[in-house]
Amino acid sequence: MSWRIVSWITILYIAVPVVLIFFMPESPPWLVSKGRNDRARKSLEWLHSNHPNLKEKVEKDLCALQAEHEEKLKQSSEKLTLKEHLKMYLLPTFYKPFLIICGIITLQQFTGIYVLLFNSVIFFKDIGTDKDPYLASVCICSVKVVMSVVNTWFMKTFNRRPLLITSAVGMAVCMGLSGMFTQWIQEGSTYSSWIPVSLVLLYIMFGAIGIMSVPFLVAGELFPLAIRGIAYSLIITAANVMTFAALQAYFPLYHALGGSAGLQYFFGAVSVAVLVFIYVFLPETHKFTLTEIENHFWTHSTYLFKKNKVGPCTDGEQGNSAI
Repeated sequence: MSWRIVSWITILYIAVPVVLIFFMPESPPWLVSKGRNDRARKSLEWLHSNHPNLKEKVEKDLCALQAEHEEKLKQSSEKLTLKEHLKMYLLPTFYKPFLIICGIITLQQFTGIYVLLFNSVIFFKDIGTDKDPYLASVCICSVKVVMSVVNTWFMKTFNRRPLLITSAVGMAVCMGLSGMFTQWIQEGSTYSSWIPVSLVLLYIMFGAIGIMSVPFLVAGELFPLAIRGIAYSLIITAANVMTFAALQAYFPLYHALGGSAGLQYFFGAVSVAVLVFIYVFLPETHKFTLTEIENHFWTHSTYLFKKNKVGPCTDGEQGNSAI
């Protein structure tokens, strides 16, 4: 298939979201911000159409959005000076979540999850498998696409920490076993060349349900509203820098660690490191209010010994709506 055909295919699939966007309602927060509460209510009814207590759910969410909008108006009326705004970046509600997310993203890149996607053909050739490396590369991308769809349900249903921890454990086990079988293949003690390929596919599957996507979701939930936009931009910048660093380090690490098996052991070890880091430092955000998350960073530096770690907000809570 020529590169021109591939380019046209990548353009054509963009037509799908373009068509679907016409069937989507306007964003309820935006409608509330414009004073269109009736349309916001209808939009919420469409979004929660399968909820068992639809009317109660819609009214609760609408009230939360209105309260959040009023809080934003109050904050905008109390304009901060540049000095006061900069001081917010010196508070623990900024630097603690920023350092945590940067740490996760740095380890994320050196688990090899993105490196393998960019270098999958070379990686499978280095394993020593007799399977077609190009076909294996297509399988990797297919697994990623399928898991990206499934992950929308996972992130709506499960808390963030269990997803990330499960993802890291699965990645560590799969990459460790893949490295072991790669070593045996290269030593000639086994001819089961399909096993490392299967393990790498499982590794991508586990990565897709947590380590690849959830850190960026959590990054949008941890920061105060006043600095969230800039903070998230800094996180994305750091992620791009670390992606570049990890890609550039692939071949030096390959030679320094003695080949493909050593590199896979390294990726497995980093997966264990990100597991420990998440378990110790990252707080739960799913169904927690922004106020609760900010209070955590004011009073805690780790999550390991915190009491009342998970649980949705109660109906009587005031302030920001649950994330």
